[in-house]
Amino acid sequence: MLLRRFFFRIFMAVWRRGRWIRRRFTDTGILVLAVFVISGLIGLDTKRTMIHQVFALSGVLLALSFLWWRFKSNIVVERSFPAYVTAGEAATYSIRIENRSARTKHGLILFEDLEWQQVDRQVFLKGPGWRKLPGSFFSRISGWPRFYSQAKKATNAHASRIVLPALEPGASVVVKASVMPMARGRLRSRGLWVARPDPMGLFLGLDRLDNPSDCVVLPRRHKVGALDLPGTRRLHRGGLHFALSVGESEEFISLRDYRPGDSKRRIHWKSFAKHGHPVVREYAEEYFVRHALVLDTFYRGDDSGRFEEAVSIAASFAQTMLTQDSLLDFLFVGTKSYCFSAGRGLGNVAGILEVLASVAPCREKPFDILARSVLDRAAQMSACILVLLEWDSPRRELVASLRGLGIPLKVLVICKEDLPPLQPGPLLDDPAQFIRVDPGQGAKVLASL
Repeated sequence: MLLRRFFFRIFMAVWRRGRWIRRRFTDTGILVLAVFVISGLIGLDTKRTMIHQVFALSGVLLALSFLWWRFKSNIVVERSFPAYVTAGEAATYSIRIENRSARTKHGLILFEDLEWQQVDRQVFLKGPGWRKLPGSFFSRISGWPRFYSQAKKATNAHASRIVLPALEPGASVVVKASVMPMARGRLRSRGLWVARPDPMGLFLGLDRLDNPSDCVVLPRRHKVGALDLPGTRRLHRGGLHFALSVGESEEFISLRDYRPGDSKRRIHWKSFAKHGHPVVREYAEEYFVRHALVLDTFYRGDDSGRFEEAVSIAASFAQTMLTQDSLLDFLFVGTKSYCFSAGRGLGNVAGILEVLASVAPCREKPFDILARSVLDRAAQMSACILVLLEWDSPRRELVASLRGLGIPLKVLVICKEDLPPLQPGPLLDDPAQFIRVDPGQGAKVLASL
């Protein structure tokens, strides 16, 4: 453990320095820097080789380039950062730049100062033992492949660099920028960097413009084939809002005289005082379709690929299932059991997708919490889709219980690599509703539904 802490500190220092170099140097500058370092190592013996001259020349070039360390751009920017973007899809937006200096600006470069998420130290230290890791002896001892994969995930977006046209004093221009989010969640930008290359094109002087913005990165979504969920409309006494509320709802269709057996909670006291006899509120009874989408978040593996596949499949279903005539309940377990509803005026699919953008694996709680939450709402379900990460006994019992209640189901199990064929279990009499999803095959499976 002590050795891993040591290597973690070294890797973090190297990674931060690498980010600084990629920000400050042009591609040509990185090449000259590499020549400087390599020639310095090779040319230590000045009597046997003349490579030290290359070392000196490259060092002088870099030293002169460093004179462009800082500069004041004197420009003002306004941008329309998108509110929602999708992981894996480039998003474009516009930036307006105005030159407020008395001099013409030539060759300026503009790019986003995206916030970098730190590599989780505890996740790195709690990884599998070095004997269980693949790769060379050094890779297994140091844990570099593990750190590198975590650092790549922490770099959750890439933004393009924009070379600005010449800006006359007082002139303004609108340019198009793009950002490529790599992972769902929240993408934050602390502002913009304005860069000015030195005359040799090696080093970039930077001026930071504070203009923080953020957006929600929605999970990847795939096209779903003809999704036909059998099921009938269910009765929801008191209408939609009454079905969703706790206790009596104030939404009613009329007033009528009190009848023996009516709940005292429905008495309309203002009318009672006005007429001198009890008057109660009469609620509407409404039938409508109510689908449930259940996401299994109980994942304890180190590789997040299967969990991300499950989130992507759930997002694809959420975008497809919701219509104006139906209600969709999205159920999962995080710090507690959650149920988010959309449709019929309660909200739109963007709300559920925003929830899916931030959902995280649940590693401490048992699966029974999700099972109880689903069964408590089973009486209102017209049909249910379950996106599961395992096909063990607790999950089969949940499917069997829902089948026993007569609820039409569609079950998708996100499998591990090289897993043997799965048996449908409770869905043996209807195997078409039991779908195995192999790693990376989510889009293909959904398109074939």
